[in-house]
Amino acid sequence: MLAALVLLPVAPCLGQEKAPPKLTYADHARPILMQRCSSCHNSDRSEGDLDITNYRSLISGGGSGESITPGSADESYLFRLVTHQESPKMPPSGTKIPDPQIEMLRKWIDGGALENSGSVAKKRKPRVDYGTITAGDKRPNVIPMPSRMPLNPALVTKRKSTVRAIAANPWAPVIAVSSPKQVLLYRTNDFALHGVIPFPEGQPESLRFSRNGQLLLIAGGRGADSGTAVLWDAINGRRVTAVGDAPDSILAADIHGSQNRIAWGGPGKVVYVCNLAGEIEYEISKHTDWITALQFSPDGKFLVTADRNGGVFLWEADSGNEVATLKGHQKSVTAIDWRIDSKLALTASEDGTVRIWEPTNGKQIRSINACGKGVTDATFTRDGLIVTGGRDHLVRVWEQNGKQRRATDKMKEQVTSVAWCSETNRIIAGDWAGNLKVWDKAKPKPVAWLRVNPPSIESRVNQLSQELAAAQAVFAPLEEQTQNLVSRIGELGASNQAEISIKTASQKKLASFKIAIEGLDKQLKSSAGQQQERKKELALKRNALPAVATALVKAKVAASSLPRDADLASMVKTLEAKQNELKQRVGVLTKQLKQDNAKRSDVLANLKSNRDSKNRVVKETQQLSLKIAANEKMIGQLSSQVAQRKPALDKARGEVTRLKNRISFWQKEQGFSRQYAALQKQLNEARNANEPLRQAVDTAREKLANANGKVEEIEKQILELKKQNP
Repeated sequence: MLAALVLLPVAPCLGQEKAPPKLTYADHARPILMQRCSSCHNSDRSEGDLDITNYRSLISGGGSGESITPGSADESYLFRLVTHQESPKMPPSGTKIPDPQIEMLRKWIDGGALENSGSVAKKRKPRVDYGTITAGDKRPNVIPMPSRMPLNPALVTKRKSTVRAIAANPWAPVIAVSSPKQVLLYRTNDFALHGVIPFPEGQPESLRFSRNGQLLLIAGGRGADSGTAVLWDAINGRRVTAVGDAPDSILAADIHGSQNRIAWGGPGKVVYVCNLAGEIEYEISKHTDWITALQFSPDGKFLVTADRNGGVFLWEADSGNEVATLKGHQKSVTAIDWRIDSKLALTASEDGTVRIWEPTNGKQIRSINACGKGVTDATFTRDGLIVTGGRDHLVRVWEQNGKQRRATDKMKEQVTSVAWCSETNRIIAGDWAGNLKVWDKAKPKPVAWLRVNPPSIESRVNQLSQELAAAQAVFAPLEEQTQNLVSRIGELGASNQAEISIKTASQKKLASFKIAIEGLDKQLKSSAGQQQERKKELALKRNALPAVATALVKAKVAASSLPRDADLASMVKTLEAKQNELKQRVGVLTKQLKQDNAKRSDVLANLKSNRDSKNRVVKETQQLSLKIAANEKMIGQLSSQVAQRKPALDKARGEVTRLKNRISFWQKEQGFSRQYAALQKQLNEARNANEPLRQAVDTAREKLANANGKVEEIEKQILELKKQNP
């Protein structure tokens, strides 16, 4: 036993095990990166602002943000590029790095992305939770569905205009779409036009619903002339206020979550933040080019602004103090949007990227190459996805980690604006040519095309009336032909019913004839048997009479010879009685046979009459059957013609009904629009009439405030004098 134990190999203790060798940048990652990537990403030629030849520059990242996330290869942007999980695929030649080298890079990053053998792995940074959204806005108790509004456009254009802005109500199935001198409200559940908001100030450039969906901010104007931001009550359909009075069109605007502050900017390079009375609270003058995008965070803490030169800044919403400069974009910023929980913000740019930022420190956490030709718009969905539109005519949906989830079919021109309706899970996008499409969440083909240049109600009614006349021209002859066929079917049916009744009566007659003939046949058979018996009996009786007569003569001769012979005398009497009986019976039978013959003649005559009647009724019934069959065939043919015409007739009738209903609808809308315009005119006149009084009140209040100020100043002076001269 001891020997066996001695012979056992001695296993090294755990404390003596050698730790696996460290994978480092210097010894393992750099050789691979130098071989595969250094030609484009070095200190002299750093494409994308990325230099992989130096550890510090590699970890710092490039123009797309952080390239390496120590501790997680799957979250590292550079690793996702070299594994071809994202675009642009690296190396650009299209040939992927060999799997052993990819595995080496994975282990190096997962092991902490150490610089050298003396480095210590840093704790992995807490991962931003892209999927879990804690909504900063709660669904309102009352869904902000706009009330009835006029549908008559403020301006009718022959050609479609560029869709410059689209906004989706966050809590109602309604979108707002820009159109020259107006904003169109469409429902996203049935795609119907819900209302037209006039914007006489010019071209709407920016649309934004308030966070509760009750207000709509419309900003725009006339280039190099004037700019205004108008706040509309989206529920009651009335103008609340207008701010701005800018010398150029306003290109970007947003309303604070408190609904008491508006930010706006444009070609003047300055962002203005004012109250609803238009009084400027503060200005932001740091931008070097046109203001192209801005937005308050949903929680109201921050404001992000951006310009045509790629400058993006994060500000405190209340004070206007700068929080951070969001560096990265190389070209004009086209869109800003916040995730609903205010934890992340995105910016989109003509440089082709969508960048995601953390507002707490202004750090970029993700850059998505969304469109190489340029991203023209981008927005968050309520559940944290990202919808983008680009110059490549495509609308795409992305996960926040940069993975493309889907793309729609191409639009005719470059996409200019996108929106996501969270109430119906539908994407809405407009393009440069004025096309406006709607897609369901998971379908590549559009489910609706909406009009950016809707016609006037009058032209709608005229067009529908023409279509109704054409539809009635199709429907009227179809209906007349069908009615004629139906009438003919009714006539044939009535005639057929009468003939069927006659046939039924005839069939009853035939049945009675049959019974009568059968009875007469029985009578004939019965009388024929009786006659036969009587004939036989008569023949026997007649044949017996001569013999009886001869026997009687002989008996009489014998009795005369023997007058006293009683037997002979009795025989004579018996024969005489028999002879009389036979004569009488012959007479009776002869009479009965005559009567039988008479009855038989009557029965035969009756039988013949019944048979003749039966044959006549049979012929009539056969003729009726043929006529009924012919009628039924004709009815079948006519019914088939009616059935063949029915789809076309139903379609024509449905079209006529639809057009009548549409005409009725638009005629009612025409009356409503006129009433609405008249009421608006009265309201404006009342406001104008009250304006001098309002100005007088404001002047009086200002004078009163000045007087109160002077009184307070005098009271302070008196107090000072009292202190100096107690």
